[in-house]
Amino acid sequence: MLKKVSFVLVGIGLAAIIAFSGFGIWRATRQVPAFDAAGYILQGETEEVKSISFRSGEAYTSTLSGGISFSDTDGKKTTVPRESFVYFEDSSVMALSDGVLVDFNDLSDNFINNYYINAGLCLRDSNGSYTAEATAGTMTFGEHLWKLSDTKYLIEAPSLKVYLSEGDVREVKDYVQVAVTADNIVHLLTPDNLWMTISEECYIETDQGVKIYPVSQLIDSGTYKLSMAKLSVTPEDAIVLSELETRRQIVPELNIEAIDGADGQDGTDGQSGQEGASGTAGSAGKNGATGTAGAGGASGEGGANGGHGASGKDAVAVSTTNSALPTMSITEWKVSATGLHGTIKVTDNGQSLQNVGDITDCMTRYPGRVTITEVATGEVIYCYPTNELDGDTSTAFNFYTGTEEVPFFTRGEALKPDTEYKLSVTAYYAANNLVYSREFIGRVFYTDSTGVHLTYQEATQTSVTLTAAVGSDYAGSVRKATVYLMTPEQAKTFSAASISTPAMYVAAHDIPLSGTATKTDVVFNTGLDHNQTYVARVYVETDSGLKTLTQQKLEVMTLKQAPVFDKTDKPSVNYNRASGVFEVFRPTVTDPDGGAVSYTYTAYKKNGTNWENAGERTITPSTGEPVEFAMAPGEVYRFEVKMTFNDNEKTVSYDLGRSEEMKSEGDSMPKITLTPESAGADYNKYNGTLRIALGSKSSITVDPTHPLTLELYADQIAPIKVELKGSEPVTETNRYTFTLDNTTNTNQVDVKVNLENLYKNTNYSITVSGYLNVGDGNDVVNRTIGTVSFRTYETVTLNTTWSKPTETTGAAISRTLALAVQDSQAVADPVRKTYATEQLQEGQVIVELFSGTGTGKLRIAQKNYNEKEDLEKIFGVTATFSADNTSLRVDASGQQLLESGESFYGARDVYWLSHIINAEAGNQPMDGQIAVGNVVLNRVADERFPNSVKEVVFDRRSGVAQFSPTADGSIGLTPDEDAVLAAKLAFEGYNTVGESMYFINPAACNSAWFNRCLTYTTTIGDHVFYA
Repeated sequence: MLKKVSFVLVGIGLAAIIAFSGFGIWRATRQVPAFDAAGYILQGETEEVKSISFRSGEAYTSTLSGGISFSDTDGKKTTVPRESFVYFEDSSVMALSDGVLVDFNDLSDNFINNYYINAGLCLRDSNGSYTAEATAGTMTFGEHLWKLSDTKYLIEAPSLKVYLSEGDVREVKDYVQVAVTADNIVHLLTPDNLWMTISEECYIETDQGVKIYPVSQLIDSGTYKLSMAKLSVTPEDAIVLSELETRRQIVPELNIEAIDGADGQDGTDGQSGQEGASGTAGSAGKNGATGTAGAGGASGEGGANGGHGASGKDAVAVSTTNSALPTMSITEWKVSATGLHGTIKVTDNGQSLQNVGDITDCMTRYPGRVTITEVATGEVIYCYPTNELDGDTSTAFNFYTGTEEVPFFTRGEALKPDTEYKLSVTAYYAANNLVYSREFIGRVFYTDSTGVHLTYQEATQTSVTLTAAVGSDYAGSVRKATVYLMTPEQAKTFSAASISTPAMYVAAHDIPLSGTATKTDVVFNTGLDHNQTYVARVYVETDSGLKTLTQQKLEVMTLKQAPVFDKTDKPSVNYNRASGVFEVFRPTVTDPDGGAVSYTYTAYKKNGTNWENAGERTITPSTGEPVEFAMAPGEVYRFEVKMTFNDNEKTVSYDLGRSEEMKSEGDSMPKITLTPESAGADYNKYNGTLRIALGSKSSITVDPTHPLTLELYADQIAPIKVELKGSEPVTETNRYTFTLDNTTNTNQVDVKVNLENLYKNTNYSITVSGYLNVGDGNDVVNRTIGTVSFRTYETVTLNTTWSKPTETTGAAISRTLALAVQDSQAVADPVRKTYATEQLQEGQVIVELFSGTGTGKLRIAQKNYNEKEDLEKIFGVTATFSADNTSLRVDASGQQLLESGESFYGARDVYWLSHIINAEAGNQPMDGQIAVGNVVLNRVADERFPNSVKEVVFDRRSGVAQFSPTADGSIGLTPDEDAVLAAKLAFEGYNTVGESMYFINPAACNSAWFNRCLTYTTTIGDHVFYA
């Protein structure tokens, strides 16, 4: 290219930056992350790999595919998914991706209490509890679930029990990792084992009695239930625990304040402390208890001295950077169908919230807020610090007074029933004379329904029964409740306004109300069709005037029609002697709704008066029949077929009957094979042996009245039929010969096959039929025995050597020609190579000389080589000619002698042109490399540019190198063969870009000036060319 433009982006940040101390920050500030201690990465997605170990200090990197790459303890490079847990030797755990953690101590009704855990943050086992060193200070958790994705999470507790079934309970220490595969198989990985299950009854129980159901994705504490699907792995829905605060702060000075102790008994001298900065005058200390020995305080200005006393406690270094940031959590939570109130617990150990309270007009300038956002619509509802009765209309919350508990309320019917919302608590905190805004709580929750809930009871082909339950908390306030049944298509647009239009639903039923908690069956039995999906919705009116359509959408299905089949019909069975198998067909079944799940075919063998199971096969309805059973001959069998059917509610089995008794007599059909002789197969021939292997009870007859017939087929020839009546060879069309051999061997019959002048790369097949007795009591029968096939080779590939002779002849063109077999198969098989060479030496070679290239080229000479002596030289082992008897000579009388292309250019020009082509376009296609050469030569020919290749290559305009490799040094790289060839082709007139004199790579350079000021010509590879 002519110019390369680089941009350096410089980030300007706050003054000096200092990281919090500790493991997590060391990890975050390293340029290449590494594991601080030895350990292993949990796997378990497959049975083969349960974990991969690594050494302490092992670096790991991200891959382009999104994984994590590192070397294991054997030094082998491996890659694991980013969503993986890391278990260290000290029993601490971290994750390679961000995740969300649910502390089982925090489970509450309608409220997902979880923490967002950044990748790399460690949880350490601390005597049954788990701690994390985060920005907010040391966080302590109990038993918990740590989720990385919808298919990967970790359950940690000192001890756990895995209930694979009620009778199969297994105890586990420390953790269970749950991974769900693409085919919904749950893998349970423990420190010692890997178990797999698909049972919905399987669950994991902690010491506290919390149960986690992996298949149904449910957490059950006994009091509250929580769906894991509601745990979103995003920082918007959780308390963020990270190793660094999102907004970094200017590092404050480290002030150390010394406090004099009060009068007391003389204590021992403390060790000398480091000299601190001069502080302001201190006041007299109060009398206090005797302290332990500590370091001496920093010198301060003279203050009122206390009496001699014991040395004070160690001086405390006060730094807002090391102080814990304030935290907030929910301690009281009450959600109804249309409202929410609760209490926020505020912890402000570093007084950064109270620092905001010291600012003038803090509630005007920095008000705290508690807002609720409807997830589906984005509508924001403000909460109030007081309830409706107080009359205060302000939505500003004062978190700055040191109050530990702050209540919040919605007013009126602010929320919708059974709707997803997000609660957000925001406030300001002050540090280092700066004020920051932060969301302290972000929670997703659902409002209550109106107390009316539907469950499925049962269904028939034309009816559906539901159970409508009215909760005790709402029974007295619900004035009317109606269930509407509709199709899925109607459900897409159904709303509260639809209830007045009967065409918008299928049926409606009122729920009887008694003023108390009730459960009532609601039956829909009119207008329903079989095997159809319907959606049930409930519309509720309350005494307070609320009229709403609940968010519950209960999908139900009517049953499928039962299958129809003739119960007197039985499975049919054939014995296929050619393949030696029993072929079983089931009776005809009519299944209008497609309820058949599978068909199971079972073979039974008779043993005396008993029938023993001899094998079974299960197929899907879409699998074709017959179903084949390869059974031992001479035994009596019968076959049974059963259908598994699902009617949308349950799975049932239908018996389709048993077949009549069947017995196989005699041998199965003989097996035939075709084996080539050594070097017997090539591109134009096939020599081999066709063998018919007979069973112990079988025999074959070949004589003039019982011929063995062979039929040869191929795409490009008419079928060839040959009858062998004895040992005399039979030849057809002088090309195909078949000879019966080895007729005395009663176990096999061989036929020698010699086929010549075949088509290359073609499929041929031979079908054999003859008079066969298989020992089934039917004597000799003319049968088709079988078919074999083969494919001829492609012709070999030749390599041409076209070189200058050692002697000159005076001709305009004089070259030495040699041809050699280069086909990979032929080279690997010396016999085949010899055969190909012999065939070539019996042909001819034509050499033609053309003036010009492409469609406009003109043939100016031709020479044919068909003499065996010449062809043996061309295809010989040495493959050389002498200049005086094998050169191609052209009579040039009346014509200009042809000259070598190298006479048109010098080696120095080729040197510089090939170097610039290699540096600018070494990774481009040949046309693109020639194009760069064309640009240089076009400039040489233009009076506005220097008139030599080297001067054009090193040309500078306004102090800027026209070709960037001359500036960055890549011009000095040695060009490869392609670059040299491209340079010579450009000199010889080969042009791919016309009169272009500029080119750029748009991916690395701004093309605006080129598009505005020049004329676009073409694009080749990564380069765009302009004239």
